[in-house]
Amino acid sequence: MTPEIRSLIKERDLSHKIARQTSQTRDWLIFKAYKIKVKNELRNAEKLYVHEQILLNQNAPRCIRKIIRSCIPRKINDQPCYTKPTSELCEQFNNYFISVGEKTAESAKRLAIEYDLIMELSASAEPKQRYPLSDQFFFNQVSYTKIEQVIKNMPSNKAPGYNKISINVLKDCYPHILSTLTGLVNASFSQEVFPLQWKKAEVIPLHKEGDHQIAANNRPISLLPVPLKVTERVALEQFTDYLIETNKLNKHQNVTLFLTECIYQSIDRKNLTAVILLDLSKAFDSISHDILLEKLRKFGTSASATVWFRSYLGERVQSVRVGQHLSDMQRVTHGVPQGSILGPLLLNLHVNEISSMCKDCKIESFVDDSKLFLSFSISDIAESMNKLDADLKRVAAWCCSNSLLINPRENQISFVWNQASSDQD
Repeated sequence: MTPEIRSLIKERDLSHKIARQTSQTRDWLIFKAYKIKVKNELRNAEKLYVHEQILLNQNAPRCIRKIIRSCIPRKINDQPCYTKPTSELCEQFNNYFISVGEKTAESAKRLAIEYDLIMELSASAEPKQRYPLSDQFFFNQVSYTKIEQVIKNMPSNKAPGYNKISINVLKDCYPHILSTLTGLVNASFSQEVFPLQWKKAEVIPLHKEGDHQIAANNRPISLLPVPLKVTERVALEQFTDYLIETNKLNKHQNVTLFLTECIYQSIDRKNLTAVILLDLSKAFDSISHDILLEKLRKFGTSASATVWFRSYLGERVQSVRVGQHLSDMQRVTHGVPQGSILGPLLLNLHVNEISSMCKDCKIESFVDDSKLFLSFSISDIAESMNKLDADLKRVAAWCCSNSLLINPRENQISFVWNQASSDQD
């Protein structure tokens, strides 16, 4: 709000007062002219401010997202009205959310057997790798300073877990609990045990579409205890540093612009690029803990770190809140914790080897979204479609053998080429 705009607003308000007193057409026209001018000046000032903020934060994507969100009118979300007793609905929702991961894993296993996909994969299975102790990943003890840094850097706008202790509470009282919390984190790493109280989640159903009283039409939002996230952040940083130093991640997960570059190169060569968008159904929920732990060992986790991850994944429980009612706790047997800090990394590691399944195509993936693509000459379209189909089958076989299910409803194929170049040829 500039001084010029404030002055203009005062003139608008004064003209409005005069127009109401005189009721003259001329005075009302003057007021309307001021009103339009104020509106335009405010709009132009807002555009200039947003433009300047984006330029200032062009290397900070999170800040840019906040700026964009501030420009979008907010939807008023009314609390859903339930005709069924919420005490019954919360139990029904919890039963569904608990079982969906196991059912997805069973469907993947059934498809693998039905279409003989496991045999398709067996020839490509990776041999087990053994790393010397010096090359294995171990959790390190952390200092008070590190825990203090983690707490200060945690975003304050996240909802608290079942114990209702928010991040702001932790930030306000951390000088008094820093020693205890640091001791808990270090004890968790050294004793290879993740505390049971940190494995409790409160799930809030978020309506997606359709009848909101049907569990399948809701997305589970998992609220986890704040101390859990402090420990997770330390574990994530240590494990990520190890993976980067040892260069164990495939490039298809690190280069987000790889597909775009390949498409541009294909267009320059006057070729066609076929892109298949793959969506893994309930990937966070369906992962087998045993398969994931075996993959972590392939990445070089030591015996002690693997035991810690097993403790982190196992014996988790959750309850669902609908309205004022909270369901009974039920045990979660599959998947990685939703809403967790380590969850996306663990899923990325789980799907890391998916690129090795492709013989002719290339793949780019992140978490539960993957893109399978192949560039070719238009004259070779028939042969290229066969190659694409064969690689897609290998990827599907790998997914089924790893408790993952490709969602056929969300998969799409697109073709990218330069129409002008094709017309000239």
